[in-house]
Amino acid sequence: MSGPAGHDAGRTPSPDAQEPPRTPDRYEYTPGLDTPEPGRAPTPPRLIVEALRGPGFGPVGLTVAEGERVGLFGLIGSGRTRILETLYGRRRATAGTLRVGEHTVSPARPADALGAGIALVPADRRAQGLFPSLSAQDNTLLPAVRTLARCHVRALRTERRVFDALATAVGLRPARPGLPVGAFSGGNQQKLVLGRWINDARHVDVLLLDEPTQGVDVGARQEIYRVVSGLAAERGTAVLFASSDPEEIVALADRCLIVARGRIVGELSGPGLTEQALLSAVHDADPDPLPAEGAA
Repeated sequence: MSGPAGHDAGRTPSPDAQEPPRTPDRYEYTPGLDTPEPGRAPTPPRLIVEALRGPGFGPVGLTVAEGERVGLFGLIGSGRTRILETLYGRRRATAGTLRVGEHTVSPARPADALGAGIALVPADRRAQGLFPSLSAQDNTLLPAVRTLARCHVRALRTERRVFDALATAVGLRPARPGLPVGAFSGGNQQKLVLGRWINDARHVDVLLLDEPTQGVDVGARQEIYRVVSGLAAERGTAVLFASSDPEEIVALADRCLIVARGRIVGELSGPGLTEQALLSAVHDADPDPLPAEGAA
């Protein structure tokens, strides 16, 4: 895929193949057995994935509740990125079902996913998330230009108001709408990509993030965590993110799913969600990883 507007072939769901019975190990994960953390009221599921398969992964089953932040943690080649890109329609799914709330969706391309309320912030923001020749404002509001337009004419004042509010919310520095996106630091570029899906002109039900703070300084990292956490808490957005950084998982996730060899094999949450527990879980589940070519 090249550029933010790339398309992939459609997916064709098919019945999940029979798996031979096997004895669960320490980190075996059984979908549907999740329980809310103590003191936290259960919330309805916003994202439901059942028996999803694609090249290099599957079957995968998971749920993310309204306002919940769920991490995917695994070694390089585990399949965590492929799962996100398949949910977003960038990769072909060969089996399984995907539901957003009560609606079953089959995203064959990113436009289908966006129409169903699913957005992705990719790991490679320069190649997949940004238009280098456009300004900060145009990069952020490009998907919302038609929504904000009046009588098929761009509403420039409205766009500026939306951008200014977004820049304040994410702590964009400098908050200059006409500045070329290439002039911003890596952390502020990531804020612009994130802001594309969380401004006042857009609403997403499910936000997918791949390595959300890769190449970002410590200060911007904390601001991104604040924005993502606020989005989940205030709008009820379901957040599913993949990260190779155990510190990031502990800082941002309500719970974490362990990914190994293309499957979800375990889960950590609450007091058990620590950096050491994450590292132990992933290495015990996949002591001799075989990286999938070209994807994490």
